[in-house]
Parts: sequence; C-alpha cells; structure tokens
Amino acid sequence: MFSSKLAGIVARFITPMLRFQTLEDCYVFAVESYKWRIGTQASPSKGLVYIAARRSYLEFEKVYPIESSSDLKAVLNQQFEGRDCIHLIQKTANHQSLVKTFIFDTKLISALPAFSILLPESVVLHAALQDRHCKSVIRDEGQSWFLYVRAAHFSSQISNIICGDLDTFSMVNGVPQDIEEIDIQPSDKPALLMKGLKSISPTSLLNFIRYKRQQAQPLPWREIGVSTVAGLLCYLSLSSFYLHWTESSASKIVASFGSDVDLVMTEKQQVEELQLKLNKAQQLLLQHENTWPVWSTLLHLLDNGVSLSSFQWQNGHLIVKGTTPVATGLIEALTKLSYVSRATFTDPTRRERDLDSFSIKIEFRLEAEDAKK
Repeated sequence: MFSSKLAGIVARFITPMLRFQTLEDCYVFAVESYKWRIGTQASPSKGLVYIAARRSYLEFEKVYPIESSSDLKAVLNQQFEGRDCIHLIQKTANHQSLVKTFIFDTKLISALPAFSILLPESVVLHAALQDRHCKSVIRDEGQSWFLYVRAAHFSSQISNIICGDLDTFSMVNGVPQDIEEIDIQPSDKPALLMKGLKSISPTSLLNFIRYKRQQAQPLPWREIGVSTVAGLLCYLSLSSFYLHWTESSASKIVASFGSDVDLVMTEKQQVEELQLKLNKAQQLLLQHENTWPVWSTLLHLLDNGVSLSSFQWQNGHLIVKGTTPVATGLIEALTKLSYVSRATFTDPTRRERDLDSFSIKIEFRLEAEDAKK
C-alpha cells in the first residue's frame, strides 16, 4: 500500500516533465474534459520522463545460462556494445536469467537531453494492465501493435505482413485463445499510460535512467599536479608567515600579562608544534611532486578497456593487477608512453570468462621528467 502511494506521489511530481516521444515529434500530456490526452508538441530538452512510442524501439527476450548479475551484465555490454539498450533481468529456475531487451532507434535517442528516464510504451501499458490476464491490440495512428499481459510477464509486437491481427499474434507467441481481449483506441491510451506510470515503483524507474556518454578526454595530470603542489606550497608559506607573526606578537605581549604568563607560554608551545607539523607536510609534498606519471598510467589503462583490481607502489615500481579482453598488447602500449621506461609481466596471464587476468610491473623515467623541468 505504501509503495503504491509513493508511486502515485512520484507520478504527480513528474507529470509536468512527462513527454510522449515518437521518432518525429515530442508531445506533452494534458487534461481535457477531465480526461487525459496527448497534447501539443513540445521541446524534448525540457522533459525528464519520456514514454517511447512502440514504433521507436525493438523488443525481444532471451534466456541466458548465467546466474551471476555481474557476469550477465558483462556479457550484455559486450553483446550490445555501441547500441542504446535497456535490459530488464529476471532470475529463473536452473540458475538461468530471463533478459528482456529494448533497443532504441538512434533518431529517438538523439532528440533526448543528456539525462532522462526513458520508459518503453509496452512497459507502461503492462504496468496499467498487470492485474488482468489479457491480450490487447493498441490502435495507433498509422500502425497498430499487440500486447500480451500475464502478471509480471508481457510481450509485444508491431503489426506486420506476417502478424497482422490479434489471432496471428496469439498463435505466433503462444498466447492462450480463451483470455480477455482488449481493443485500445487512441483516445483510451493516454489514460492507460498515466495509470501505468502511477503503478511503476520509484525503484523500478531506476532501471530506465539513461545518460549520453561523452568520450573521455585524458586529464592533464602533470599540469594539475604542478598547480596543486604550487598552491599548497603557497598556502604553507602563508601559514608559516602567519604563525611567525603570531609567535612574535605573543612574545611582545607576554610582559603585560602578569599572572597569565603560563597560559601564554602554553599557547606559544602549541604554535611551535603546529609549525613543526606544517614543515613535515611541506617536505612530504616535495617528496611526492612527481607522482603524476602513476595516475596518468592508470588513466591510460582505464581508457583502453582495462578493469583494475589493485595497484601498489613497491621499491620504486608500480604493480598493476586487473583484467582485459586481450592482455598481449598491454606491454607494448605501456612502453610507448614517454614517461614509462619498462613494463613486464610479473606472472603469466590467465584466461577466464573471455578475459585475461594480468599482473604488470611498470618502471618510470622520473629522472628524465625532472630534467625537462
């Protein structure tokens, strides 16, 4: 009961930012004569939640013999690399997973803002009809489509030459013939979409969050490191000057304190201890001024599809461990970096689940970098 109320509150909050997105246009939802309808066109950039028209995406499901969620996501990412997809994963018996995949048209994706919640139309209508065991024909302008609902399971298909009516859809998809049939007209659909939106839990909405990924640019670690060290050195210098001034002022005022001399001397001792800590911090920063090649190397590995499990500094060398689809080219790629003098495998690589596990020792040309300054 609480979850349904919470879903209703969330739906009312996002209704002003709700859009119905087709391949060609974007529409808002409006109320006319106390009934919901799909209203006038709007700018896609001003929305947050988008219901994607059924004609704008492909929908299919497949059973994978994989139980681990992390392994399954890795397989899906590799299988659908470069495509705008949403996957709904449901555990089944015999250590398997049922995955329903939605692949969206690039024309629809390009019209959306950088961050959005993208709901397939079949998902929303399933939420509206999930308490009924039924099959439906949704009559859209230009092309109809079919939807089968049975509790948490659903399937949909766009009308085509082979599957042009509800009976053929039932036969092709194994839908029982003796269940309720619903004919959804264009005027009925907006109200059902709003009902379905209110029935989707806020946690389920998290599965449909998407954002446009931008190509990562290598960060200028050397410039960042130099600027950071310079800023901290300036701060430490000003702090030292302030402490020196405080100590000098305290010494001049000691004579006027009389009975409070002991208290002033205690404060002076605290100031001196703080000065020692600042001096140690300054020495530590100077010792680690050239750590930028380490972070630049790690970023280079991440940009080339490497998944790092650990890295540590041992005896002046960087030890990196992780996994990658192919590890044979890592050594050559690392040695091409101007600040890397040598890279070698510390252990033989191991092949597991289409990934190579590796451990590499990397040596840096820190002296050469110091000479360039």
